[in-house]
Amino acid sequence: MLSLIVLSLVVAITLYLNQNRMRNDLMLIFVSVLLLLMGIGSVSQFHWKKNDDPVRYYVNNQNLVLTSHTEGHGYRDYALANPKGKILYLYANTPIKNYKGTGNTATFTVDVNYERATIPINLYKNVEYQIYVDGKKIKQFKCAKILSLSLSRRNHKIKLIAKAGLSEYITMLISVVSMVICSGLLLRRRYIH
Repeated sequence: MLSLIVLSLVVAITLYLNQNRMRNDLMLIFVSVLLLLMGIGSVSQFHWKKNDDPVRYYVNNQNLVLTSHTEGHGYRDYALANPKGKILYLYANTPIKNYKGTGNTATFTVDVNYERATIPINLYKNVEYQIYVDGKKIKQFKCAKILSLSLSRRNHKIKLIAKAGLSEYITMLISVVSMVICSGLLLRRRYIH
């Protein structure tokens, strides 16, 4: 909230100076920078006094699984739950090892001890997934709310790829076209008048 208040103050001062015909760009920049520094200082002072730095988790590829599955604040983010509110992947019977991931791909190993391996990976509706087990594409897999595969009882390397659907491409195209049109209208308005 403190950052939003300072941002509102910057906007208010800018409007005030423009309305009273006291437009001095150097003064406006100075006041804006001063208010932004005050906002940054107040936010950092708030967190310093509250001493909540240990609450934050800095996630990288090495500690992603550990943070998202064990820390109190990480494992509930975007988790799928059953109607009783129980988080589904906490009941998976096959843990993940050696996780590596990118924006749309996850690669990991699992040590399967059950006929039906439930792996703690959320699967969402309307997302097309491609799954490779030991380099071979799985054509049919149970698309439950968490990844569930019939595998032999041994170590397997799994690669999961999420593909963007047609609706994602259409909405991205609409966003880009609307930004180009809006930018063109703003530039046209500025240079014609």
